[in-house]
Amino acid sequence: MIPRRRTRLAPSILSLATAALLLLPPADAHARVEGYPHLDNETLGMFNMLRAGLSGPTDKFDILYWGDLSLEKTFGGMLGFTRYLAAASAHAIAAVAEHTPAYRAPYREAYLGAMARMLHHRSWDDWLKLYGDDPIADDNVMFKGYLFYMMANYQRLFGDRRYELPVTLVSKQGKTFSTDIKALAKLLAQEQAHEKSSQGEHHHNIPCEPGQVFVICNTQHRVGFEVYDRLYGTKHAATARTWLDWTRKRLVDPATGLFYYMYKPLKSADKQLVKTRSGIFNSISIAFLDALDHKWAMGTLYPKFKALHVLQDAASPHGVGTAIAVERPGAQSTDLVTFALNIATTEVAMIMARSQGEKALHAKLLAGLNKLLGQPAWEADGARYGYSFIRAVPLLFQNAPALWARATTAEYNLRKNTLRARPASFFSQPHVAAVGNDKAFVNQAIYDPARRELLVTVNGGRATTGPTTITVTGLESTRSYSVTRDGVAHADFTRQADRLVITTPPLSATEEAYRVAEAPAPASALDEGCAVAPTGPAAPAALALLLIGLRRRCRPRRP
Repeated sequence: MIPRRRTRLAPSILSLATAALLLLPPADAHARVEGYPHLDNETLGMFNMLRAGLSGPTDKFDILYWGDLSLEKTFGGMLGFTRYLAAASAHAIAAVAEHTPAYRAPYREAYLGAMARMLHHRSWDDWLKLYGDDPIADDNVMFKGYLFYMMANYQRLFGDRRYELPVTLVSKQGKTFSTDIKALAKLLAQEQAHEKSSQGEHHHNIPCEPGQVFVICNTQHRVGFEVYDRLYGTKHAATARTWLDWTRKRLVDPATGLFYYMYKPLKSADKQLVKTRSGIFNSISIAFLDALDHKWAMGTLYPKFKALHVLQDAASPHGVGTAIAVERPGAQSTDLVTFALNIATTEVAMIMARSQGEKALHAKLLAGLNKLLGQPAWEADGARYGYSFIRAVPLLFQNAPALWARATTAEYNLRKNTLRARPASFFSQPHVAAVGNDKAFVNQAIYDPARRELLVTVNGGRATTGPTTITVTGLESTRSYSVTRDGVAHADFTRQADRLVITTPPLSATEEAYRVAEAPAPASALDEGCAVAPTGPAAPAALALLLIGLRRRCRPRRP
């Protein structure tokens, strides 16, 4: 047996190591890493606002977040807003989740909360009250089309195929209805292919209500087909061009260049079009059409929408430097419905402005929104941020579209996000499975396959000064990994198989960047009992830490 041998560090090496440490940047340096997507604390705080309203039991509808059911009667007909709040929340969550692809857990949890509320009878009771039939069968695309898109986007974002299994909707009276993502795809495809007008013309739309077609409600399942086809290799989205061509010819008002309010295919030809102008219907339609026909949506329709519905500077009721997007151009009404629709239209206009990189217009719209809702602010817990001054307006209504706008950029928007397919291998890459301190803000989380490195940036904001653990999974169990904090080797972590748990120091409002990187294979002269030399940007610091004062026991390679 070859005896173990102690190795001593020469004084000159110690001096070099000490010098290396003195050259290191301070550990509390601002750590946002350029070149990777980043979420600021206000955006994360607004997400936390939504998350609070979507948490808890499935049948929990906190009046502060969801509003009183009696308010739905104010809007009348099929405008009960629970399903729209659930859908808008899901869209906003999806937009935020795109920025931290290697940290999905809180967004998945919140998205499932939105899905649970969408499936609850409060989201589709109005259909049963007015039409007394199956909410999933014919028509009702503003429920089942939205539900389908939410299911498809959930699977794209999180790799969870749960909606391939049946989901059951239970009415107040206990009657049940079942569907799943594949059944919905088949039903929607068949229904839009067979709908005809009273003149026998194929119009390629699915009615929202019997005999009533709205462009706004036929956009979401169409975008859902774009996602679904990438998940399952189907070709449902191929019919979008036929629908777009028909819609462009038949449902656009030549006087405004925007969509008519409603199409009634079962009426006589002279009574089929309702020509009322609607800011919210056009804004949401255009926002989703951007994922189907960017040139038409943003090159033609969006400028016409701005010209007609966006009031800027002197035309804005709030003066120079502000803008609002209105439901009815020229309308002076101050009733609750108009006030709410102006808020929603302004927020969707913000989403489109952000998507197009129109910073000046977005700044004006944001200033106008702040005049309508009051300035967004931090709640007392330091974790939730957003609009909450007007408590009579549901917090999800105020904050879901606003969050969607905050998370939208010229690079991360509905059009580009729809095309971001995530193969099964994506979900097995190294990622953050959990963050122990639920008040910590995770500003960046992305795995860089070229560098074989996971980047995670965290801070405590005004919510916490405690430390946190960052649980990383998806590692290769046979490989070694190094951890750095702001470029300095970080030793406070444990490793077991494919999982690594980092413990941070107490957090502050300053961001800290952690990198988990693969270490190179051990040198051939050493066996598995020896330390592995680090590489990459943190190599000098890590090497210094390994050298200073350490007495490593290494076994020479056996002959």
